[in-house]
Amino acid sequence: MKKNPSVLSHFLSELKSQQELSAFLDVFLSHDELEMFSKRLQIAHLLNDDVSYTQIQKKLQVSPATIAAIAKKMEKKAMKVAIEKIKISHWADQMSGNLKKIFQFRKKAR
Repeated sequence: MKKNPSVLSHFLSELKSQQELSAFLDVFLSHDELEMFSKRLQIAHLLNDDVSYTQIQKKLQVSPATIAAIAKKMEKKAMKVAIEKIKISHWADQMSGNLKKIFQFRKKAR
């Protein structure tokens, strides 16, 4: 069977929400595949933050070969886009947490 990544790319781009994407991933990828994909994204993020191979290995329980494979792809445009989206997501999570703390503090102060 011929690989056709454009079909997958098109399909993924048509998903309308995070819930649809999560449902798709849950059906088509095993728990281990999802975990490894997540770890690859985390490795890229940590490498971008100049975290050492040793620290990444300990934190994520991955081999140096896995880290090296991701490191080789760090200059690719798609990887840069992924890292930027991860940064934005982390920032949004932090802001959301900070806002929740502020509003909880204001409720208590009343």
